[in-house]
Amino acid sequence: ASSTIGWRSPTGDRTSARRLASTSLGWQLMWGRQLPPHLPPTMFDIGVPYRAAELAHAMQALQAQGTELSRRFSLGSFFAPQGTAWSPADQIRHLRKTTLPISLAFYLPSGVLALGFGRGAGASRPYDQIRDAYRASLTKSTSAGIFAPRPDPEVPDPARRREAILNAWHVANHRFAAAVGRWSEAELDRYRLPHPRLGTLTLREMAAFTVY
Repeated sequence: ASSTIGWRSPTGDRTSARRLASTSLGWQLMWGRQLPPHLPPTMFDIGVPYRAAELAHAMQALQAQGTELSRRFSLGSFFAPQGTAWSPADQIRHLRKTTLPISLAFYLPSGVLALGFGRGAGASRPYDQIRDAYRASLTKSTSAGIFAPRPDPEVPDPARRREAILNAWHVANHRFAAAVGRWSEAELDRYRLPHPRLGTLTLREMAAFTVY
């Protein structure tokens, strides 16, 4: 998820908050902007995934839709900052940078997680509650900290660079989906990981955040 999304749509259209109210923040791609009118109205709307298979499917669906929209930008627009916000390219790089370490953490042995972060009470908050908690945290700070993308030098082949950025992001997402699927439903509620904004989360809650 990202706190600095500021993409403008390929058509430059504005948005209504209602249209994006239930849309995954990391895939709105233009926080405060509108999806192009020719795109399906349900694009990036993933509902409220909860079970492991639903969370993995949501990530894969959002990846496919995000890739489609990313390729609608001209190469110049894809790499250009959107006002004071990141470029679409930097947004994708940020999403990869946040997803990959979470995927790796999901591969840690259960005993390591229990020793390091304790055990949950056996229940997890649903996706929409994690979404709302994260949104509330943005009123205090919007900095992405160490998860902000580093400056990306100009490259002689922007088309190849765009595909490399998208492919690296796809790899991180596939690893995430596979990592979530390693755990039983009970284990997703039992084991925990730390989040820099939201405190200690169950694995299910961390997966929900990652999808968001």
